[in-house]
Amino acid sequence: MIDRPKVPIHHEFKKSYKVALRDAFFIWNEPKLNKMKETMKKDGYTNLEIEHELYFNVKMFTGCIERNIPSPKILYWRV
Repeated sequence: MIDRPKVPIHHEFKKSYKVALRDAFFIWNEPKLNKMKETMKKDGYTNLEIEHELYFNVKMFTGCIERNIPSPKILYWRV
């Protein structure tokens, strides 16, 4: 069993660490992600608001766009 790194609850970079680790393990389907971003822009979202949604409200994206885990050869360098 692998023990995960411990991050204190109130550490100022906890969210950044978790997002970076998530993005290292999962690769978005880029064409679908770009299509969703374009749709959000048409609905009135700015680029900054879209990036904030992707950072803080990832469930909205994961419900619409599949993510893949890369092969171990690629995953090693991403993590």
